[in-house]
Amino acid sequence: MAQALVSEFRPTVGAAHPIEEIALVPGTKGMYEISVNGNLVYSKLATGKHLADEDAIRLIKAAL
Repeated sequence: MAQALVSEFRPTVGAAHPIEEIALVPGTKGMYEISVNGNLVYSKLATGKHLADEDAIRLIKAAL
């Protein structure tokens, strides 16, 4: 997932980037959360389901 996010949201040279930070912080037992600019957009802890790369990208884009 990390590689997919880095590839999708790579900044364009000279353009402002809408994302201040992308951080993947693993939790215990495979749990993780995705936040965009400090706002939670997905929690595997809450859903119990692993998110596909394309779904993570869609959620992040919707949050921007």
